[in-house]
Amino acid sequence: MSRNELVFITAPWCATCKSAKPITEKKCADKGITMRVLDMVHDEDLCAKYNPTALPTLIYGPLRIDGNFSVDRLEAMIK
Repeated sequence: MSRNELVFITAPWCATCKSAKPITEKKCADKGITMRVLDMVHDEDLCAKYNPTALPTLIYGPLRIDGNFSVDRLEAMIK
């Protein structure tokens, strides 16, 4: 993972993930950040590497958000 890449860990059943994903995509695009989406069901082994404790999990460099998504928290992370 590079500093200019945000990892977004999601699951098909996660309602918060579904609403957070397009917001995160837009914010990343605006900042020139690549967004890598990992699905807990289809990318189980790769997701385990990041040890998500809640969904969605967003990881940007050393920073992370485990659950409790908000636009303010996302903007503070990628500023």
